[in-house]
Amino acid sequence: MVDLIKQLRDDTGVSIMDCKRALEKANNDLELAKTILKEEGLAKADKKADRETKTGLIAGFISPDGKSGALLELRCETDFVAKNEEFIKLNEDLTKEVVLQKPNDIPDFLTKTINGDSVENAIKSTIAKFGEKMEIGQFNLISTTNGIVSSYVHAGGKVAVLVEIGSETNVSVENEVIKSFGKDICMQIAAMNPEYIKSEEIPTQTLDFLKKEFESEVDMSKPEEIRTRILAGKFSKKFEETCLLNQKFIKDDSKTMGDLLNSVNSSNGLSLSIAKFYRHTI
Repeated sequence: MVDLIKQLRDDTGVSIMDCKRALEKANNDLELAKTILKEEGLAKADKKADRETKTGLIAGFISPDGKSGALLELRCETDFVAKNEEFIKLNEDLTKEVVLQKPNDIPDFLTKTINGDSVENAIKSTIAKFGEKMEIGQFNLISTTNGIVSSYVHAGGKVAVLVEIGSETNVSVENEVIKSFGKDICMQIAAMNPEYIKSEEIPTQTLDFLKKEFESEVDMSKPEEIRTRILAGKFSKKFEETCLLNQKFIKDDSKTMGDLLNSVNSSNGLSLSIAKFYRHTI
């Protein structure tokens, strides 16, 4: 009986007392005991559904050809579980499956298969082992034809970035210039948290609101030419704060990210652009 309990615990990760009880129910049939634990584990997971997941990890995965990548946020209740190797591996495995299976959304992904079981059951089985609620907070997937996808995970999985570097011609993930540029872009976004790629993306409604706000801060007794320059300066500062290509490069504040992009293109005969990005925090 002791050997069976040990084997069942090794196979399932469930507590010794739960293993003993399951084996007693199964008349020492190891496989039946596993089934019992699985069924009971899923029931336990369902009971935890209304609990709050306050922490977790974000993982990133890029396909070997660099044409697809994903970020996935796996949430749990405590940092103790978030630091566990099994939780970390589950997060990494799920992120890889997002890239491989390309689900439409979380409900679709939960029906996909991982290690011979559904994603939903894989998460619930892990819940049963740790006794904490776990759930996918969100995921983002990018696929490109000519460009490459880059990712960066920072602060122990608490901040992560995914970027699509577009190109007019097909480029390879093996290109060291593009790899280095992708890393720089990701680190910039992680550090400076832009809202847009360029100022042209800012909605007209937002620009109108900003204009009214800035105008209210300008001394209307000043000549129109001076007021115009002040407004232009305020917009320039706002664009630098919120638009990636207007931001100063964190590695060299003598140039903007737009300057860096232009330099990489002109020096290497490339036609790169920043097509899309996602930034996750947890």
